[in-house]
Amino acid sequence: MKLQVPFFKQTTPYNCGPMALRMALAYLGNDPGKLLRKRLI
Repeated sequence: MKLQVPFFKQTTPYNCGPMALRMALAYLGNDPGKLLRKRLI
């Protein structure tokens, strides 16, 4: 069984942890990037 996990590319060589966490949260329906954009608008 293959999971449809969203992919977010690392922006620096040392942020793999935050990107992995973001992918896991987005898969579960809670994308921190979307929440942050909503708060900034």
